[in-house]
Amino acid sequence: MTTLELLDEAIAHQNAARDLLRLLSGAENLGTPAPEILSGALCGIEYLLDEAQARYEEAWEKQRTIAG
Repeated sequence: MTTLELLDEAIAHQNAARDLLRLLSGAENLGTPAPEILSGALCGIEYLLDEAQARYEEAWEKQRTIAG
């Protein structure tokens, strides 16, 4: 992947996590989801953010290698 593709992927992961957080915070009534469902949703957000961080780090390393 190119640096630009890595950055695009990182941004997409961050946007997805942000959208999920907005959905959760804006819902008037989530009902009473089972703890494992809510936990899974939060883990999904964490996964998206971890993946975004990994893509940013890959892009940084790739760019550093090219410049270096």
